[in-house]
Amino acid sequence: MATELQLLVDKVKSYTWYPPDIRPLCGDSTESLFFPAGPGMYDREEGRLSNKKVMVVCDQYSPQLNVLKLHGVRQDTVRTTHGWSELLKTLIQGGIDPLECFFTNYLLGVRESKVPRSIMPDVTARRSPRREGLNPGDPIPLSYFRNHCRDIFQFTIELQRPRLILVLGLRAASLLSRLHPKLAIWQNLKTYRNVDNYYQSIVRDLPLASNQLTTLVLLVHPVGKKTHISTRKNGKSTGEAAEIKLLRTVVANCKL
Repeated sequence: MATELQLLVDKVKSYTWYPPDIRPLCGDSTESLFFPAGPGMYDREEGRLSNKKVMVVCDQYSPQLNVLKLHGVRQDTVRTTHGWSELLKTLIQGGIDPLECFFTNYLLGVRESKVPRSIMPDVTARRSPRREGLNPGDPIPLSYFRNHCRDIFQFTIELQRPRLILVLGLRAASLLSRLHPKLAIWQNLKTYRNVDNYYQSIVRDLPLASNQLTTLVLLVHPVGKKTHISTRKNGKSTGEAAEIKLLRTVVANCKL
């Protein structure tokens, strides 16, 4: 009988059409943690996703993250990339064990590019010099590819059945805005300041999977944290303290 992971890998690989500048990436690739069926925090022997209470989703390609070190130390001392260490710190301060998370990208492939690696964020020398991520400011390639990415993401949610989804960045929130009518408030987000002023950081109890209610919370993408975290506000708290307070509130309400 196929495991949950095998079902996801097969689903991703069954899609054979990609735009000409997009290279498929999933499943058996060790290049990135943040890809559908990538080497996330699941049990490789059992191939389970449904034992993870939290999904962490972003929209852009991220380099290989050293999962083995994380399994060994269980804390934010891993410094493989700036973005990854920032994310680990946020999770732990917010009361979430990273090993309770399944990490995934919303988009399915990586864009081939000639852009010099020196100007690209969050990269390692192990990657090919011609690969660039689908970065937050990039146009989504073709509507049917975008729609397929949404279908895969919904399928992943149905397999994992997370109680909490952490959405990293305004771009990812915009991509997820068509999953449910209550998420329409995320369709045209401009700044985190507006998100907080209108109390739009949390969308509670959505029926995204059968017989399971899921809460979504919008966090600053860790790569852009230095630029944007100062604009966050939660009651009398501001900056990073506001975001950690937000995350702790959600974790408590979800009873993780």
